[in-house]
Amino acid sequence: MLRVYEIQNDERREVLLEDGVYNVQELGVYEMVFFPENNDDLNPNIEGTPLPSEYLRLDRTKIVLMPQRYFEDYFGGTQLTIGGKTYPFNVRISKLRLSEIEGLFTYLWQKEDRLFDVFYSKNSVEVKNKPNEVGQMNKFITLITHFVTVFEKLLPYFEKQPHFVLRKKTTVLPFNSNKVSANTVQWIINNLDEVQFDDAFKGHHKAVQLGNHYGMIDNIHTEVETRDCNTYENQVVMGIFFVILKKLRSLKRDIELKSTVTNWSDTEDSEEYFVDFKDLKRLPFIRLFEEISKVEQRVKKLEQSYRRIFPEVTPKAEHPVLTSIFIQRPHYKRAYELIRKLNDYKLDITGYFKLFNISKLSKLYELYNLFQLIDALRSSLKIAFFNVKVALRKDEPIVEKMEFTNDFFAVNLFYEHKYYPESSNYHSTLLRRIDCVSPEEYYHPDFIIEIIDKKAEETFYYLFDAKYSVLKNVKFLHLPSLEKKYIARTGISGDRYKKINGLFALFPDEEGEKIVDDTFFEPQIALIASKPSVESELKTYIQRILKKHIGDFLLS
Repeated sequence: MLRVYEIQNDERREVLLEDGVYNVQELGVYEMVFFPENNDDLNPNIEGTPLPSEYLRLDRTKIVLMPQRYFEDYFGGTQLTIGGKTYPFNVRISKLRLSEIEGLFTYLWQKEDRLFDVFYSKNSVEVKNKPNEVGQMNKFITLITHFVTVFEKLLPYFEKQPHFVLRKKTTVLPFNSNKVSANTVQWIINNLDEVQFDDAFKGHHKAVQLGNHYGMIDNIHTEVETRDCNTYENQVVMGIFFVILKKLRSLKRDIELKSTVTNWSDTEDSEEYFVDFKDLKRLPFIRLFEEISKVEQRVKKLEQSYRRIFPEVTPKAEHPVLTSIFIQRPHYKRAYELIRKLNDYKLDITGYFKLFNISKLSKLYELYNLFQLIDALRSSLKIAFFNVKVALRKDEPIVEKMEFTNDFFAVNLFYEHKYYPESSNYHSTLLRRIDCVSPEEYYHPDFIIEIIDKKAEETFYYLFDAKYSVLKNVKFLHLPSLEKKYIARTGISGDRYKKINGLFALFPDEEGEKIVDDTFFEPQIALIASKPSVESELKTYIQRILKKHIGDFLLS
């Protein structure tokens, strides 16, 4: 059995289970008491990360996890494992607003869909094994996109070889004796007022003789054979557009309902200002709504193109019947196969939708800043004058190194690059760790920007570390450690007295703070605010760095 207590202002309040889950806050201080049933694996861990032994106090009948911020840096579904049992927690955050973390998720999703596979909790496999609404919708959107692509390719074949039948049709034509039919004679008899009688017309090639009288007429009604495209096959082709657009409109209405979330705590005035991961269930639906809207526009545009070929065809929205035309003509056969597949597709989104879990929000924040740095470099450099090369990790869709090079300069961005002592054999930069003996020990800041001036044969280094924390903690807790590692204990190979040129800590707040900002001395040190609603500060620093070493002629 596990009992969880929140410690606040020297008061101890028990956190009770709600729907089988303990709801906690990331910055809350908690004490947990576990009553083991046996001696199986009493070492506790959160999402596979063991808790330090100094956090534990062992009594005869219980294990006490002493008051700590156990859930700092976690978000959403998290699990504590102890004594062979697993206890689920839902961690709510307070450093970002709901709108901001939605912006962070959406930004990353736009950059790389597969990134979200990185954030599955180690112990949370239920979500992966269950079909969900978003997956169902994505499959349907993929099928519609495939339909549009194929029908776009079939369009010229339908233009050149549309199926039609010859049908007799009564129409008005300029008078021509060769076009006269039985219908024409009857029409003239019924419309004698249209005929101009005059015996002078006798012998004229356009004259008509009625008894002993001769007359002239401008137009006649006659029966002619015409090509009629209003056939069953073309009706089915036009009908599928109606079917698709109806389903897309229905999906959009459903998504609008699912993506409406009211978070009562997402206000500055709220005493308990936090974001619950459950509120983010709307996020995939927002993305889906955008994708559906885009494919809907493509379908409408394609329908207009086919409507120009078949202007008088009456759409037939039904399951298609295989006909000889669908069998014999290749473009009709391909269309039939797709139409049948779309009609057979059953879109079931009535099941319970459950989001993936994130094990570490700090990792998500790191990746957000990785793409922010990439965007800042791309927008600041005149890309046309650089060769761009990207290296991804072997097992993850994450940028490991990005190079912008030409004959004069190289600007390299590294993510989680490891640099070792001089005695090591693993070197791809000039950065060296100088405080240890073992060649296997290393430092790995989150991001490194390396600028190489090939003509001057100089190399400059700017280190960035993303800290998912508040300004006070970044400045007084994290920054001293960063300065110790990356300034005091880091050197530049080949230059005994040289240090890095800049050290920057990134954190999710409204405004950063300059620590060392001097024109004549380095390294520059600053705390940079970086989150979805505050993006300009980081970009400004990147532009300043590039301008200092590269100049204006290669900058946008």
